Amino acid sequence: KNDNMPAASASAERYIRLYPRATNVDYAYYMKGVANFYQDRGWFQRYLPTDQAVRDPGSTTQSYKDFEILLKLFPTSQYAPDARQRVVYLRNMFGRYQEEVAAFYLEKQAYVAAANRAKVVVTQYGETPACQDALVIMLKAYQALGLTKQAADVSLVLSENYPVKAV
Repeated sequence: KNDNMPAASASAERYIRLYPRATNVDYAYYMKGVANFYQDRGWFQRYLPTDQAVRDPGSTTQSYKDFEILLKLFPTSQYAPDARQRVVYLRNMFGRYQEEVAAFYLEKQAYVAAANRAKVVVTQYGETPACQDALVIMLKAYQALGLTKQAADVSLVLSENYPVKAV
């Protein structure tokens, strides 16, 4: 109610610690996740649309963990559907954040760093929309480094998973 997200998260954590078997403890897990979800968003970000993927994930990483715990402990909770949607959103955001960092490194001609960050997207966030762009970044980085075998492998993965549609 007071927009004091750190206090809300701490209160939920305290409730969980004191009453781990309470009937409504799933709500405490959910509120902890929601509080951490909004903790890094100040007044400006709440009222004006900003792309969270280009900002440091910060406490949203903890929010992701909180929602994962809720879904693991209480998969049939009334809060589970919303938590699942938030987990998908956060995974997509984390993948896009890593892809944005890889694109930055590619732009600065730090090809090894660009390839490594893009590889993180492919290995850890392969099911997110950022994967295709990350593969393109990997391809460009490997080509710039003269790594023709790796570039050919990435090109094959790109063509198999993201075929170009004929117009």
